[in-house]
Amino acid sequence: MTDTKKAHVGVTRIPGKTVEYTAARNELEPEVRHGYLATKASSDLFQGVTADVAGLAEAMRDMSAEVAGQDMSTVTRLLTAQALSLDALFTQMARKAHANLGHYPDAVERYLRLGMKAQAQSRATLEALVKLHQPREQTVRHVHVGPDGQAVFIENYNGGMGHARFDGRPHAQGASGPALLGEDASGNGVPIPGGAGQAPVSNARRRTRQRRAARE
Repeated sequence: MTDTKKAHVGVTRIPGKTVEYTAARNELEPEVRHGYLATKASSDLFQGVTADVAGLAEAMRDMSAEVAGQDMSTVTRLLTAQALSLDALFTQMARKAHANLGHYPDAVERYLRLGMKAQAQSRATLEALVKLHQPREQTVRHVHVGPDGQAVFIENYNGGMGHARFDGRPHAQGASGPALLGEDASGNGVPIPGGAGQAPVSNARRRTRQRRAARE
């Protein structure tokens, strides 16, 4: 039987845009597209009362606005329902696999494979739900080097001052030590300590040839 019922969405003209652009913009709206899918998937849930695409799209916009306003109750309910449905699907696949055990090994393997996929997805959904409600802890580490060469590590947790830790190893040169070389602002090369350059090195091959000539 072919479904002849058509779903229509009222389109409001966008000032300065063509009708084709307005239709395309409304068609690309996520609430409109998913509202259309929802009418196909849940049209037989309520007898006598059927939500249209426009109603579902408006309801989805309201729920999306709640999430955008940091109200995660809808996301929590959605993830919980998904995890429970996937776990129920795993139970159903495991029951079907057990019913075919000893008679149809191929069917057992297929049902178990589907069941394990549903179980893994249920676990992943629960992990996402737990992360959603875990307090986010941020640690920022600052390093300060004192005049005595000791480094002080200051760790801040969630914006607080945290605690400080001293490192006895020298991280900076004292007043008597040589200054660190840096880039010359005038564009000159960085000087090399220890003299203008290296002393010339004699050629070992040349000395070997001279010895052989002396022997001859």
